[in-house]
Amino acid sequence: MEEHWLWYLTGAVDTSATMTINVQKDNRNNVGYILLPKFYFSRPTDVKSVFGMIDEYLENTTITYQIKEFEKSNRLEIQNGEDIRKFLDPIVDGFIQQRDRAEYFLDQVLPLFENGSPKSEEKFIEAMEVVDGLAEYPIQPRQSSKYDADYFREEWGL
Repeated sequence: MEEHWLWYLTGAVDTSATMTINVQKDNRNNVGYILLPKFYFSRPTDVKSVFGMIDEYLENTTITYQIKEFEKSNRLEIQNGEDIRKFLDPIVDGFIQQRDRAEYFLDQVLPLFENGSPKSEEKFIEAMEVVDGLAEYPIQPRQSSKYDADYFREEWGL
């Protein structure tokens, strides 16, 4: 990918991407919940060139991703911590709007999931405390999730 297109892609991702952790109920885990890293990037359906750039950017990588097509938008999704890191590492230095959030996500949040979702209540709460730190780097006002470290402390009486 030519450098000027890489900078364009970096700017588009910086202004529109979401880096988050999903909390899902899962009875296969001892604590009844799992934490899943997620990165997604949405653009209106009429902005197809960005997704062509993403395909070019990712064509020689091992990153697993999906591009989902909706009625009014298309969305790139990456749901594996290591793949999220591989996607963001080469472009994060060009971020302006989300640089602090992206660095916190890469340096503090993603390492929590190198061995999967935490399997004990204590480790789960410790991970949620770090995930809660993402709120200090908002990209726009959003609804807060009912799930935070305090929710699980109350749930498990810790």
